[in-house]
Amino acid sequence: MEGEWTIHNDRLTDAITKNSTRKVKKFCKKGANFLNTPHPLTGESPLYIAVRWKRHKSLELLLKNGAQPNVCRPKFQDTPLHLAAMEGDNKSVQLLLEHGADRLLRNHNYHTPIDLALDQRQNKTIELLLVPPHTPAPPTSQDSSLSTITIAWLPPQSKGSTISSYTLRIYEDGTSMATLNVPPVRVQTIQTVINENNSSVVVDHCVPGVTYHVSIQACNDAGWSSESKRTPMCARPTPPDPPSTPLVIGTTSTTLSIDWKNNSMNGYDINCYEVREHTLLLLLHPPSFPYILLLISV
Repeated sequence: MEGEWTIHNDRLTDAITKNSTRKVKKFCKKGANFLNTPHPLTGESPLYIAVRWKRHKSLELLLKNGAQPNVCRPKFQDTPLHLAAMEGDNKSVQLLLEHGADRLLRNHNYHTPIDLALDQRQNKTIELLLVPPHTPAPPTSQDSSLSTITIAWLPPQSKGSTISSYTLRIYEDGTSMATLNVPPVRVQTIQTVINENNSSVVVDHCVPGVTYHVSIQACNDAGWSSESKRTPMCARPTPPDPPSTPLVIGTTSTTLSIDWKNNSMNGYDINCYEVREHTLLLLLHPPSFPYILLLISV
């Protein structure tokens, strides 16, 4: 818990600004709460002051003695890492990151440290603060055929580094939780981005009518994004393949018993068969086999 600002905090601030590491080291012995107390007017912690004055030795002493790198200024919600990133102070950035500074924290303008480095074109700092791409939005089915699905997605935001590849995962299970026990039935890596605003790929060898659950994951120089939520999609169902030629397996004086091999359903359940005998049409309903064909004189 942060303590109250006292005369000792004023003296610590003075020691930091004057780069007196001996005095800073002495004040560090007073405890971590003392080191995290914000100034009552500016809201600046000792760590923030050390970054502002680029006192790297004092900064390292404060961090090693319990100063919290993610303490924000109350009014602006920015951390010492925001300030170091904006000013391109790479030594401070490195020290803060080594001691647990969160590069994803946002200030009151909803900016992360890398946003400020990008705005100020601090190229070296951007390299230090690189983060993986944002989690992509769920992919969509753009088109489908009997055995293919065209899958499209919007490239996610990737700050400081372009996206180098995507991984497409196809599951039989639609759960969007951890998938260690339910591996994908197919994984496809896409190395190039066709369009900056929209990317797509055709997935072939799909079974018509089977529902697949598809997710996308993006990669840049900092690593992989989280996997997107899964989208159910399927190849376009079509009419069933022609059945085999029926065989007569039994006869009586008024009936014929016929049988045939079941054919590929191509995505839909077969709900009836038409058995034709010259001009006679009967609708038979599966699934029992064999069928009995009644011969009626006309």
